[in-house]
Amino acid sequence: MSSPGRAAHRSSTRPLVCSVVLTVAVTLAGCAVAGPTPVAVSPTSSPVATSEARTATPAPTAVPSPSPSGGCTYIRDVPDFAPLEPAPYCIDLPVRGPASTVRVTWDIPAEGWNQWIGAFRLEPNSDRHVALTVATISNLVVDGCHDHRPLDPPVGPSVDDLATAFSRLQPYEVIAPPADITKYGYRGKGLTLRSPVLPTETRGGDEVLKDCVDGTVWTWISPAIGHAFYGYVGGEVSESWILDVDGTRVMIATSRYPESPKADVAELGRILDSIRIERQ
Repeated sequence: MSSPGRAAHRSSTRPLVCSVVLTVAVTLAGCAVAGPTPVAVSPTSSPVATSEARTATPAPTAVPSPSPSGGCTYIRDVPDFAPLEPAPYCIDLPVRGPASTVRVTWDIPAEGWNQWIGAFRLEPNSDRHVALTVATISNLVVDGCHDHRPLDPPVGPSVDDLATAFSRLQPYEVIAPPADITKYGYRGKGLTLRSPVLPTETRGGDEVLKDCVDGTVWTWISPAIGHAFYGYVGGEVSESWILDVDGTRVMIATSRYPESPKADVAELGRILDSIRIERQ
């Protein structure tokens, strides 16, 4: 759900086929753009590359200096899917209420992670990854496989509304239904979904989902990426924490696989433990 095998990732600022990408969800780009329209939704894929793109090695990209006011690097200032140096990173989310933004900050503990609205780490020679996604979600599609139109009416404004809608989104399997949680000092709902293994076929040299519209699964719609997120790898486990931050609904989601390396999952846990949420 948070990172979403896989289509090329299209950034919100420019189309591209990436040499590295996330799945997510938890999947996954860069700068904020205008919010999604209620009729036509253009997808943004998981940060997982196509087979030909995965063979390319991304050139290292210098990471911008931290913001002098907040001590963190704005994740949207980092080039799409660029390697991240160990350091604090942050994203500013639009809010409701008196605050102008909600800032979410997290620490990357080691090399090997890449840029996303969060971060992701790919397994070598694989579509599998572990990933973090941080975003506000405005709506979902009707059906991830068979109907990519936005829900109309859209998902309601509450945490419960979004958690319930996610739990009903096909074709995902509910592993843990929505339940009350408290994370980072804020209350919300947590749930866990799993991507089932769906039939595939080859079209134009790419492996796509045989029975799904456009050969892929679409999921959530967010101002952070401008439109709908798409991409799919069977077996992905996505855990989402949907928090009410003084009236602003913030999703912090992770994605992983049963086969994910224990060291990668442990580092993802360290990133989660480092998260701070502040009103600006």
